[in-house]
Amino acid sequence: MRINYIELKNYRRFEHVELELPDGIIGIVGNNGVGKSTLVESIAWTLFGNQKDIVRAGKDSIRKQDAREGDPTVAKLEFTYAGDEYVVTREMSGRALSIQASLLINKEEVATGANEVSEMIEKKLGMDYKSFFISVFAKQKDLAALSSLSPGERRAKVLRMLGVDRLDKVLSEAANREKNKLEKVEAIRESLNDENGQPKRVALKKRADEMRAVGETVGRDILRQKKELEELKAQEAAVDKRAAETSTRLKALTELNKRAEVERSHLASARKDIERIGKSMHEAEQAKEKASGLDELNARIAEKKKRKEALTALMASHENAVKIKAELHELDEEISSLRKEIEKDEEEIAKGKGLPAMIKEQREQAEAIEKRTSDLKDEQAGVREKTRALK
Repeated sequence: MRINYIELKNYRRFEHVELELPDGIIGIVGNNGVGKSTLVESIAWTLFGNQKDIVRAGKDSIRKQDAREGDPTVAKLEFTYAGDEYVVTREMSGRALSIQASLLINKEEVATGANEVSEMIEKKLGMDYKSFFISVFAKQKDLAALSSLSPGERRAKVLRMLGVDRLDKVLSEAANREKNKLEKVEAIRESLNDENGQPKRVALKKRADEMRAVGETVGRDILRQKKELEELKAQEAAVDKRAAETSTRLKALTELNKRAEVERSHLASARKDIERIGKSMHEAEQAKEKASGLDELNARIAEKKKRKEALTALMASHENAVKIKAELHELDEEISSLRKEIEKDEEEIAKGKGLPAMIKEQREQAEAIEKRTSDLKDEQAGVREKTRALK
């Protein structure tokens, strides 16, 4: 892996840094606190993101403290690995400091997103961030401690820093497992002989023959039991069939019983109706016997009705007669008045002062009144005759 270019914006103490790294060995020198470790750690952050060995006190510690609000924290790394050109960009922005990342290999985008880029880097480089810190980037405090150690202690420290001590532990555990396996094989080999040191194969073969004979006997018993089981299953099926038939018949009988209950209920109701009808017929017979004496009453009632109608007609005739009488009285008064006028007119005529036309008119009126009076008298006589007939 050869790093070609580093660019940082608002990363910890760096506001904006662009570094192009030449070929060969490169040394980074400077006073304490100027950002030597920060520069190397930025490479790890660009590759692997927010890991606990990179983010010391939370992701807020990565962002430059006096950076303007809205300015993102950006780290860009260009390097060559296994003949391919890599460009990794990681950016942290917003109030939540959300992280976005992208990975280009030979100018082709192969991954986006913080986790996706970290996983692709681990896959391509064959190491995670822990391996990176052990094999590539050793912290200053670990290097300073090496100078005060003895050669044996220094070797153990370096091996631990490189993670080699883990391999020794794994090899030791593998050796122990191999030893345990050999011991088990030897124990199995010893178990193959009996107490006399003779192979157990002969005794096991005899035992196997005995077990085979027992197995054949057991097999015959199994066949016999299977046959008995099949017979029992057949009997069980027959019993199930009979049970099903019985259940069907029971359901039919239950249904018939329900219908019989309904019919019995209807029959009881019919009996009550018959009793009620018989009682009604008895009452009707009694009423019929009583009704035989009602014919005479009906005849008398009919006669009374006829008399009532006749009286009603008589009353109407009487009222009509009263009305006619009143009209006759009025006509009599009118005739008397007319006679007086005629007498007066005759007196005037006798004196030579009357008019023939007036006399003629008055005479006509008098005749008409007399005729009307005669008609009314005839009508009155007829009414009286009818009244007498009705009485």
